[in-house]
Amino acid sequence: MDFFHPLPKRDSAPCPSCGKHTLQDEMICCHCGYEFTAKDRRLHNLYIEHQSRKGKILAVKVFPILFVVLTILYILWKR
Repeated sequence: MDFFHPLPKRDSAPCPSCGKHTLQDEMICCHCGYEFTAKDRRLHNLYIEHQSRKGKILAVKVFPILFVVLTILYILWKR
């Protein structure tokens, strides 16, 4: 087990029929029984890629800004 990834990542996206998340490799929704078409599979994969990019943007932009703001607040508080 890796320290940074204790659990394996399981990519999922919402079902076009019921809206509940299904795993990437499933061909049939386990919640409503909807059978995915080729178009649904492409949209499923695009959704997963989009969610991955959103997480990377959050890590690159938001956390460094938050760190700088907290550092400034700490310095001002210690005066």
